[in-house]
Amino acid sequence: MSKANPLESTPSAVGAIRTLLALALALGLLVLPGCSDLGGGGGELTVSLQDGIGSGLGGAGFEGELRTVVMAEVQDDFGFWAEVTGSPQQVNLPVGESDTVVEFGRRTLASGTYTRMRLVFTQVEAHLTDAPPGFEMPSDGVVQVVFSTGDRTTVERPATLFIDSDQDAEVIFTLNSGQWLPSGEDGTVTAQSFRSAVTIDIP
Repeated sequence: MSKANPLESTPSAVGAIRTLLALALALGLLVLPGCSDLGGGGGELTVSLQDGIGSGLGGAGFEGELRTVVMAEVQDDFGFWAEVTGSPQQVNLPVGESDTVVEFGRRTLASGTYTRMRLVFTQVEAHLTDAPPGFEMPSDGVVQVVFSTGDRTTVERPATLFIDSDQDAEVIFTLNSGQWLPSGEDGTVTAQSFRSAVTIDIP
């Protein structure tokens, strides 16, 4: 009597393996657009920060330096989020100067459509050297954005981005300190005031 070869697959086993492989491939294709930075004819996404006085003239007259620690993420049209920076980045900007743009994140993404951007701030401080009349300058010149919960605050904005091998994308966030600095009291600004002032631009 011949013995069955344990390495020989039965038709039902082959069918099951093919089904599992097909399922894994399908899942891989779903995740690929938002999470891969390898091949696939993708393009680059760059993310930058700048400051500005925002709308109106209420924020004019502040001088100094904004000091932030920030991470960036992007969401594809399947709802998956991918990190752009990989780790927190220190970004310093001159207060109120919109002509200084600092790139802090760059990543190659798979071809596809991306629909939202998210910034996660773990530090936002304005180190002021001058302020407009009527503003109560802290003794150390530091105005800090206070996070209401935890050790961070998150800013999300819609952003329609199309990325492929022939088309990269750039996103610039403007912090508009001139809109939230005037609300500072005792050296602090609420996270809500800060978040509501941040705008996004896709050149």
